[in-house]
Amino acid sequence: MYPLKQSSALTVPFFAHDVNGDGVTGLVDAGFTKRISKNGAAFGDMTVTITGMENGWYSLPLSTAHTDTLGILTISISHGSAKRVNIQFRVHARINDDYAYPAVSGRSSAIDASGRHLADVDTIKSQAVTASGGITFPAATLASTVNITAASGIAVSSLGANVITAASINAAALNGKGDWNIGKTGYSLLATTGLGNQTANITGNLSGSVGSVTAGVTVTTNNDKTGYSLTQAFPTNFASLSITAAGLVTLAPVTHTGAVIPTVSAVTGLNAANLDAAVSTRLPTSSYVAPDNAGIAANGTAIAGVQADTDDIQTRLPAALVGGRMDSSVGAVAANAITAAAIATDAVDADALATDAVNEIVNAIPNAPAGASAINVRADGFVLTTGVETGTFADTHTLNGVFHQLDDTLDVIDGYYTFNVGLDGVPVGVSFSANVQSTNDTITVSGW
Repeated sequence: MYPLKQSSALTVPFFAHDVNGDGVTGLVDAGFTKRISKNGAAFGDMTVTITGMENGWYSLPLSTAHTDTLGILTISISHGSAKRVNIQFRVHARINDDYAYPAVSGRSSAIDASGRHLADVDTIKSQAVTASGGITFPAATLASTVNITAASGIAVSSLGANVITAASINAAALNGKGDWNIGKTGYSLLATTGLGNQTANITGNLSGSVGSVTAGVTVTTNNDKTGYSLTQAFPTNFASLSITAAGLVTLAPVTHTGAVIPTVSAVTGLNAANLDAAVSTRLPTSSYVAPDNAGIAANGTAIAGVQADTDDIQTRLPAALVGGRMDSSVGAVAANAITAAAIATDAVDADALATDAVNEIVNAIPNAPAGASAINVRADGFVLTTGVETGTFADTHTLNGVFHQLDDTLDVIDGYYTFNVGLDGVPVGVSFSANVQSTNDTITVSGW
């Protein structure tokens, strides 16, 4: 529901669609039936001209005669080729546009940049407002006239807590308004621009720097030693004292005569009783056998040979293990090294042998002698004369779920497989495994 100002004119677009929700274009005004109801009254014919816009949109121009009644305005539009369109408005004497910033001439109310309503009034509570801005409040209209006088304005007898803030006091408002140091004992003076020469005693703390002190200053205890330094005069004859420029002391050389490590004949206070065990017990016993290093030459050539052999072996081994085992390529296998036990069951199947290899194996098998068991062979070809083929005859070699699929052409499938049983072989039977899908059809399978 949209707001409208009373007796205003505007054009309202509306959308006409069919039963599927698609826009209907090309409709003309004569095909529309237009009805209007004002403020809940009965519907009546509406005089208005509807014009097509584009893509199913049409314009409905409302005049001041359509919007002259306050309340709910309802418009119903129908057409034989489109769904009915119902539109409702609420007609107001004033709408939001009548309250706007900036102030506009003719508006019932205006708002300034601070969000305040601007008003131009002649009276307040039936009291006249003079041109100079004054307002007369007679005693009869006030609860109390004690604090309002004609000459002095309004006298405030009391203020609530925190009413006057620092921002509300002018910087010069308190100048010359009394002695502001009365009763302010215990306060200290903090200079922000520096103090001049002081002749009086300073009994409190002093922070900052002091230009000079002309009289003596007695310091009892200074707990804070930050910023202090100590100086001490050192002798100038460093060279004679064996002190270097870096502050190091040079010791005079010591001359030792005799053995470099003199023999210690005795140590006072040290004897076998003072040790956990005699030193002699830590030496090799009579059962100790020294390592056999007779084969290692003194010049280390034997050790070098062992190192060379080790490096040579390392080059023949894989750089890393695979699953804890060596992964190596076998260049040759000794005769009879691969036994039946080493070959897993079904390790050699049709997937492991090429088709031509299978045929060679089959052709190499001689015909069975009279009375012997028949040999088995698999199809080595297929000829399709009618139908559609998916896959090849090789898919019949293994029962693994992969099929050689044949589909009919006009309900007919005709084709045959070929088997190589050798020049002297005699077929004795055919084993045929298949999935057949048919509906009242006959499939003939024969061998020859």
